[in-house]
Formats: sequence, structure tokens, C-alpha cells
Amino acid sequence: MNVVLISPPAATPFAPSMGSIALRSYLQLHGVSVVPIDANIDAIHHVAQPDRCRKLIEPVLPGLTKGLPGEVQQAILPQRVMTEDEPLPPLDAARAHDVLDQLERIWSPEGFAMTKDGFTKELAIINDALILASLRLFPTPLTVWGRAMGRASGPSAAPHPFLAYFRDELVPRVSALSPDLIGISIGHEEQLIYSVLLIRDLRRAGLTVPIAIGGAYFTFLARLGDRDRRSCFPLTDESGRPTAKVAVLGTLLEAFDTTTGKLTRTSDALTIGVREEGEAALLAICHRLRDSQSLLDVPNLLHADLDRGELVFNEIAPPLAPTEFPEADLTGMGVGQKYLTPIPAAPLMSSRGCYWDQCTFCDHAHTLGPGYRQLPVDVVADSMASYRRDFGVEMVFFADESFSPAMVRGLTDALEQRDVFLHYGSMCRVEKAFIPLIERAAKRGLKFMCLGWESACDRLVCRMNKGYTREDSEELIDECARNGVKVLLFVMFGFPTETPAEADQTLAYLNEHRDKILGINPMPWRLTMGSHVRAHPEEFGLAAAPGKEISLEPGSFIHTEGMDREQAHEYLDRLQTDPGLKYMFAAKGVEDFKILLDVLAEQRAAKD
Repeated sequence: MNVVLISPPAATPFAPSMGSIALRSYLQLHGVSVVPIDANIDAIHHVAQPDRCRKLIEPVLPGLTKGLPGEVQQAILPQRVMTEDEPLPPLDAARAHDVLDQLERIWSPEGFAMTKDGFTKELAIINDALILASLRLFPTPLTVWGRAMGRASGPSAAPHPFLAYFRDELVPRVSALSPDLIGISIGHEEQLIYSVLLIRDLRRAGLTVPIAIGGAYFTFLARLGDRDRRSCFPLTDESGRPTAKVAVLGTLLEAFDTTTGKLTRTSDALTIGVREEGEAALLAICHRLRDSQSLLDVPNLLHADLDRGELVFNEIAPPLAPTEFPEADLTGMGVGQKYLTPIPAAPLMSSRGCYWDQCTFCDHAHTLGPGYRQLPVDVVADSMASYRRDFGVEMVFFADESFSPAMVRGLTDALEQRDVFLHYGSMCRVEKAFIPLIERAAKRGLKFMCLGWESACDRLVCRMNKGYTREDSEELIDECARNGVKVLLFVMFGFPTETPAEADQTLAYLNEHRDKILGINPMPWRLTMGSHVRAHPEEFGLAAAPGKEISLEPGSFIHTEGMDREQAHEYLDRLQTDPGLKYMFAAKGVEDFKILLDVLAEQRAAKD
């Protein structure tokens, strides 16, 4: 069996996706031939080809003679800032010509020639090239961070460079591979529209093989549709119209025509969804295809049955046991060559699920499935040793929901036994159990911890059921600072009952400790489907808005205590304009960039 696994735009430009690595490693262990395609970095590479980029930029050059209007410059500025110390020139004709000249040096047919000494400037050149090449999509031009999608379709849409990549490069490549199955992994929301358009282009090119769609964000959409855990539900509401959620899933499953707004088969080929973990389901699909059997009863699948007018959800299979996950394999992933970093980097996974799973605002057990499983330490350590030895990897980004103290302890021992040093970091809880482990772990490569910190207010953290105190977090952050382990903090404003005084407490804490914090990832509180707050809104001062029932829509409820949604966003705005904190923002790939910069700085210091 031959499978093509595609990770669509827009994702991190620094490393392949963990989903592609995990699925490929598992399928190949079971004898399935897999070709992974990172359509995000390949699309960036396609657009940044110097001659092609010049043709895309030339039409906007006359308007750049005097520079972009001030309001446009200001709108694009947050997407251009690389570091506080190296301000970029305005996007005008001179900058455009400089970008085109520099691309000749950075771009190569195999990838990007990023250098350790020029990394920041080179990344800025590629980022500006993407912005200029898609400036007609303003206010949402393309960037290396993948934040903007632009108007990708419709009669008023400007030409979209990524869609040209689909048409001219990706679809012909997939066709030439003659796969038995195409897998598309949607890890986050911004990949959704690109996935829909890619499926459209694959079908228009005559590819009739089954397409299986999965990934964390697809599972999230499936959970929204299947909130009552029914085996099926109608595709239309009482008035005969498709619901919004069915429309999204139906579009992906080629059962909803966005042009006519009607449920209809848009392709004669089979397109199915895979919710939850995809490894076992994809392997089962491959076996069914090999044996010419039906796919529709494979566990974890969902499909649109237009004859019955239902969206069908198959039963969910038990999750894989930790011992079933193989060593991660980076062969053919292009690490160290095609990505926008001079430090070869790659993701890895040491666990599935969250071992805490008690935060009152969180619904990960509902969206990602219950059951924490930690992989054997030796499998993780062997993967890291292979990454370093066979692929030259210098930085590992663990894709865990929550990296445990037990894994840090065991991994430190295992890396010492193998005499392996490799920079790494992950999402972590604030836990006192980490504190005595930091010094030894740092000597084997622990470089950063993304902490789910949320607030400096003990009362609020207690209401969130985070399981730590402000004193605990200060001790952990201090210990990290003493050992050169960088800290990135997730910060939340607007959790129910939070007062302005408590939000001020958080801002003050961040300013007081900013020399120990590498980055801040701020977000407003949102009501989530499977959270404790959603199940018990009255405990958190939430009441239904007049004439409505409480739902996930912000307008369906009111805060009877503390700040409302608008006040929470005011604090986010204050954080973004605070002179001491605004350059610490780290979100959607920026945090990876900051860590890579820090590793480079450490390497330069050691060399000096």
C-alpha cells in the first residue's frame, strides 16, 4: 500500500509536523509505504523562488515608490517584527528590491540556506517576500507565521500564491506518486480552508483514490458535531437547511457544495474523516483497501450518508498502548535542509493526553480524548539519539499536552546513559516536582518550558484548579533562570470572577519578572464545551443572557461577577502596548523562533 500524508498550510516553518512523523513511523512499522509532504514549507518555498516572487511583486512596486500608507504599515508591522533590537525598514520599493536581491542568496532548489549569523535578517527577508507577494490580499497577506489566510476563493479574491503551488506543484506531485490513499492532517484552524481547497484541486485533477482527513482540529470539529456521542445525526435542521457545523464537516467530506449551499455529492470518490488518534484507523483503512473491503465500518471514522441524510460516527477504538508507539523516524522529512532555520529542529512526542486533566476552563479530555499515556522513556531517548546522530537535529520541540516530571527525570537518566546532549523543551504544568530536576535536566539539554501559568492571583488560580500557588511558580521560574532554562508563560485574562485588580496583579508580576521570561502567550478566556465551567456555570458567576440559553457563543451569557469579555480584551490590548512586555509576545511559531534565537546565542557564547 502506498500512502501520501499531507500537512497543509499554514503551520510552523521550522520543522515538520508531529502528526506526519507519528503516522508515518507507525504505518511504516506495519509495512505501509508512506510519502510525507509538508505543504506548508513547500508552499513557502514555491512562492519565494526568486523569479516567481519577482513576478508576484512587480505589480505592486509602483504603489511602493513612496511606501505603503501609514495605516497599512502599522497593520502589517506586528507580522514583521522579528526582534526588538533589529527594527526593519518600512515596506517600500527600496525594501522590495532588497528582498528580491537577497532571495537569490537564501533560496535554493533544495530549500533555504539559513545561516546562524544571519538567521534573523534572513527570516525577515523571506517573511517580507511572502507579504509583498500577497500584498493584494491585505489585510491578510501571507507570512512565515502562517497567521493569515487571505481571501482564498470567490470572484473578488486576489490571486493566492499558495493556490498556485497547489495547482502547479503539489497536485502534479501527488498524481505522479499514484497513492492508494491520501491522508490530510488538520492540526489547527488555519489549515481548514487550505485543506478544503486542496481536496477540491486533487479531485479536479482526476484523483479518485480515497482521502482520509484527520488531525487535532478535525477531531475538535467532529467533537462539536458529535457532542451527544450519538452514532449519527441528521445533516439538516428542522427547516431542511444544513447546520453550520454540518456545513464545515460536509465541505471537508465533499458532501456540501459551498457555492449552492446544498448538501450534495461534490465528488464520486470517497472522502472520510478520522477522529481521535489516527494511527490504528489509517492502518485499518490500508488493510481494507488492500483486501478490497468496505472502509465505512472502521472505528474512529465518520462519513456523510446522503442517502440516509445523516452524518455517521463510528465507534471510537481503544487508544494505542504506550508500547505500540515506535521510535520516531525523520527519513525524508527534509530536516536540516528545507526549513527556515539554521539549527536543524524537529518535534517529538513523549505522551498522549494530560496527566493532570483537572483545570476548570479546559476541555482537552473532551476534544482530544481521555486517558493519559506516557511512552517508554527508552523509546523517547532512542528517538532523540537517532535525531541527533542520523539527522543532525539540535533542537527538539516536544508536542506533549503536558510534559511530566517523571519524564524529565527518566529522560535525564536515559540521555546520560547514552551520552546524548540535545536541546529540548515542551508544554509543562507549573509543578514543584520539577524544581529539583531542573539542574540535571539542563545539563542534558532542557532548554525551555512553556508553562500553563495563567495568572499571578492565587485566588483565581485556585478557581481554575491549577494545583499550584504563586510561590510555587516563582520558585520554578527562579530555578529555571539559574540554570539557563527559558520560560514561556501562557497568560489568561477574563476567567469568570476575575476582577480588574487581579488582572493588574498579573500585569505587574510579568513586568517585575520580565528578565526571567522569554515570551508570553496571552489569550482571553473562552467557554469550552467539555469544561467544568460549562457544566457548572452558576459556580463561576455566569448567567444566561436575556432570552437565551448558555452556549459557547459569547453573547449567550453574562458575567455577574468580575470583568466581562470586553474588559478582558482591554487587558490583552494593554499587554500588547506595554513598553516592557510587548516584545515578549510569543504565539503561532514566534515562540519557536525565540527559542532558536536563544540556542544560537548560547552557541555563539560558547564559541567565544
